[in-house]
Amino acid sequence: MVPQQLALLGFGDFAISRQLSPGMSSVQLPRYALGTEVARSVVDALRLGLPAEPASLPWTLVVRGSTASN
Repeated sequence: MVPQQLALLGFGDFAISRQLSPGMSSVQLPRYALGTEVARSVVDALRLGLPAEPASLPWTLVVRGSTASN
């Protein structure tokens, strides 16, 4: 059934994604950069009273067996 009739896509690329059979495709986030941006936004908000600026961070699609390749 997976991936022929139903495709699954995870978010966060947790370790379980690699351990499933078939492996689950997932969106991988830049965790360190994400944490850095959040910390900067919190410090700016507390120190300067500035609202959070939207940040555009890169992400990666990790393709595994839960999605069919065409």
